[in-house]
Amino acid sequence: YEFSHQSFDDVIHSLNCILKKYEDHYTSMLENNNSFKDIQETSKKLLQKVKRMNNALIYCLEQLGLWCARESAKFLLKNVEHDMAYDSKQEQNTIESFLTEALRVICEAMNVISSDPQISSHADCLAAVKTGLLTSKVALLVESLLEYSDAMELRCIVFVDRVITATVLVEILQRIGCLSFTKYGYLSGTTASLDVMGKKEQQSVLQAFRGGKINVLIATDVAEEGLDIQSCSSVIRFDFPKTIRSFIQSRGRARRPNSDFVIFLEKNNQKHTDLLAELMQSEITMRDEAINRTHISVTIEKEPDKDVEILHVEKTGATINLNSSINAIHKFC
Repeated sequence: YEFSHQSFDDVIHSLNCILKKYEDHYTSMLENNNSFKDIQETSKKLLQKVKRMNNALIYCLEQLGLWCARESAKFLLKNVEHDMAYDSKQEQNTIESFLTEALRVICEAMNVISSDPQISSHADCLAAVKTGLLTSKVALLVESLLEYSDAMELRCIVFVDRVITATVLVEILQRIGCLSFTKYGYLSGTTASLDVMGKKEQQSVLQAFRGGKINVLIATDVAEEGLDIQSCSSVIRFDFPKTIRSFIQSRGRARRPNSDFVIFLEKNNQKHTDLLAELMQSEITMRDEAINRTHISVTIEKEPDKDVEILHVEKTGATINLNSSINAIHKFC
């Protein structure tokens, strides 16, 4: 895929201006208010949450496109309304207020292009890339999934780095007409900061995947190991694996005969190319070491005998020492 050349500078600038307004407010409040230490800490944590929300929106904007950024803002806002984990109503109201303003900015930018994109083919996806609604990376995912339109019992896992990416892709992909043969779900860990998925919810999603109610699972690294996931017909690394362990474990999910393992690379990104070559070479090295591993024989050297007292019978020539005397006692006594 190609790096997005679409400029989102105006939108990013507007989002950062909203963030700065909240930063200035809480910074001023902390400087001018000799409040209790716990209240100060709460304010600092709240500001950090606002920053994380802003970073998530900008990440989706740059990596996935304007349409996906809008859906991410909607998802985060909905999460705030139903999340009972906030320390106070003020905290919840602040996050909700920030996301509402951010959503307005993104919607205004999107309305210039299309407030309700209608995408029914891969050609429509490519057109959406040109306007910035989607990135070429998302269009490549659509193209990759279309390769399985005639597949029997499709089971595909798409690995992503972030929970927000998983939730947004599920929302976007199910609206694309040419992908009507796919049924989506997402899977994240139980400690994800943006959307905590409980064990029961994880098992429910996995059960739906096994039974075919979901045939494309968008997942974070929680699906690389440790969970009972059946062998897949296809594994797609939407985001590049960061470690050899992640590379091997995600690849190991594609265990069906004739299964596919696909890694997305950015065009003309030499770093991606070099990392992939390094990962593949590391895998070969580890495999060869496992196959050719030999057992190292360990020789335990016997300690030299210490000087022991020996009984010598001159008449017969017989001798006996402390060690051999034990056998003699058992034999003759």
